[in-house]
Amino acid sequence: VNAGAYLRRLDGLLFGDNVSEGVVRDNEVLHPDLDFRIAFPKSWTVENTPTAIAAMSPNQDGVAAFGLAGRGEAADLPAIADEFAARLEKDYGTRPELRDGATAAGLPAQAVIVTDRSGPEPVHLYFLWVADRGRIFQMIGIAPHAQVAMVRAIVETLRPLTATERASIAELRLRVVAARPGES
Repeated sequence: VNAGAYLRRLDGLLFGDNVSEGVVRDNEVLHPDLDFRIAFPKSWTVENTPTAIAAMSPNQDGVAAFGLAGRGEAADLPAIADEFAARLEKDYGTRPELRDGATAAGLPAQAVIVTDRSGPEPVHLYFLWVADRGRIFQMIGIAPHAQVAMVRAIVETLRPLTATERASIAELRLRVVAARPGES
């Protein structure tokens, strides 16, 4: 009915990744607003959502999720892990292993690890909180013993973006322009 108004609404429409939510490149996620890069194993499927990044191994026997948990400092990590471990013990009767003073990619971290031996093969649940520049990130990994090292290694790839990586991130937006005589 009103082609001009319709075209004006299309002009500037986002096409592809919204960079404010991070962009996926092969097995890496680059997030300019939160200033980090994290990489997942090359064969894994990576899914980026507005609230978390999730990845799964090709055989679907390893899963990792990473996201922003909130604001905080390294001094907050022990209380976060202790409270979480206490909740697991109370709600599920499991006694998790606490990793005090852990680091992830050189950043202060705190881990809680649970091994579920109820199935045919033990499954490890790995909960990790990392403090970085006033923020607390959380990673959750679930894997059988064969995938544990790979899941734990993901967090070691966490680091700030380089200037080159930051410059390579661009949004794609639809632009509506008037056709000139002779164009089709």
